[in-house]
Amino acid sequence: MDVGGTKKAYCRNCVNDRNCEVKGFFAQGGDNSYFSWNIDWIILQCRGCDEVFCQTVGTNSDDFDYFEDENGKEERWHSETVKYWPAKSKRARPDWFSDLDSPLRKNDEIWEPLVELYGALDSDLTMLATIGVRTVFDVCSVALGVDHNLTFKQKLEKLVDIRKIGALDKDNLEILVEAGNASAHRGWLPSTQELSTIVDILEHFVETSFIGPEKRKKLDEKAKKLKEKVPRRTK
Repeated sequence: MDVGGTKKAYCRNCVNDRNCEVKGFFAQGGDNSYFSWNIDWIILQCRGCDEVFCQTVGTNSDDFDYFEDENGKEERWHSETVKYWPAKSKRARPDWFSDLDSPLRKNDEIWEPLVELYGALDSDLTMLATIGVRTVFDVCSVALGVDHNLTFKQKLEKLVDIRKIGALDKDNLEILVEAGNASAHRGWLPSTQELSTIVDILEHFVETSFIGPEKRKKLDEKAKKLKEKVPRRTK
């Protein structure tokens, strides 16, 4: 593969296949009497958004894809295993995740665990992602004014007491915490749908606790300025 040429590949920033410029290439392989393998390492830069990433294309002597040609004759070619680093996004980020003005970006104790969580989701690290969800809840509760020395159950009760969450939110978050405990202490591996529900609960908690109040604050400021400009009714 020629450096400087182009190759179509999936850009996680554009969330689609894009024409990319080949910035670097390295072929790696090996064989013995029974088996051979090859991995092409390709450094790419998206021509749409300039995102730089790495794609690997792996083949081996045992794996084939079969098909029929136009005459009905069976043909085969080597199966390709394509991977990316950073990994392809497996779960769409909430709108607030990409907001550069998001209050979460100003708090490293919340933002860094969030980034780690989505990285685990992208890499199909299901158990680690489930534990990560519990960790994000933990640091968020502390940011909301809850003592970090409390147990998870006590933290949930405190969040209700200070009116940061309601009773239904408490029940949902308790499920989230128990899921994290089950993965951390008992090796529980949730299904894809179960993990999706767990992350849904977390995202709702984060949005209502941090994003919603910030949006309300900005809206109130705009409304106040607008009120000053609206002509008053004259007698």
